Amino acid sequence: LTRQAALDDLPAWVAGAGCESIAFHAGPGIPGKWRGIEPDTAGSGERKRLGKMLSPFATREIHAPFGAKLGTKTPESVVRKLEQVLACAGDLGVEVVTVHADPPPLDGPPWPDGWQRTLDTLDAAAAKAGARIGIEFNNRFEWLRRPRRERIGTTLDVGHMYIGNGAGYRPYGGIRRQIQSLGDTIVHLHVHDY
Repeated sequence: LTRQAALDDLPAWVAGAGCESIAFHAGPGIPGKWRGIEPDTAGSGERKRLGKMLSPFATREIHAPFGAKLGTKTPESVVRKLEQVLACAGDLGVEVVTVHADPPPLDGPPWPDGWQRTLDTLDAAAAKAGARIGIEFNNRFEWLRRPRRERIGTTLDVGHMYIGNGAGYRPYGGIRRQIQSLGDTIVHLHVHDY
């Protein structure tokens, strides 16, 4: 299959497997293995075509590129890349954009300016796109409420919580209590058999 044909065949394959939701990456993928949607090269015509192809699904999620990771001081180029992904999500009718993050330490300054400014910028971009951001944390989930933003929550990757002998869920006393603690901050789940 060509790269384009492989992408075009994905929705039918996902629906044929009995799934009502679809997820994909905002990036080129790995040639010969998988393909994502590249926001910086998908023009308005292509976005319209892809949006129509994805519209039958109950929910849609796009995973931001792994290199576009939030941190205490996120580079401006990463913020621009994430804004581009959010704009594409809006054009495609995608509800959730998953973004990786390495949040500031919880015992440091209570309001790291760079972290807060970045989240404010992305919250506004998500509102404009009509999407929500699910930050894929591995720890320090408390940043979701410092302060709580309307369009930002977490994509909880349950498998990641088991890495390091349960390092992600251990502070909560178990995965069930972690999920209860996160409550309505969870906007998306990645569930797999880790």
